[in-house]
Amino acid sequence: MVRPDRRILEADRIALREQADAAPDDAEIQHRLGDAAAALSDLQEAVRSFAKAAQLKPGWAPPCFGLGHA
Repeated sequence: MVRPDRRILEADRIALREQADAAPDDAEIQHRLGDAAAALSDLQEAVRSFAKAAQLKPGWAPPCFGLGHA
């Protein structure tokens, strides 16, 4: 598997932050932001984003897996 270029990952994270600001109650955006932060080794942001996604959508497993991974 080819890893995306760091610049692309950072651009994705910036876009996801903007989306999260515009839709703070969207668990899926928070989860994707957690994935992007984890891919950039920003584990503090990843944990915050995964935790918020889990809080917004209880019972949804992916954010819990993301928290465990981070």
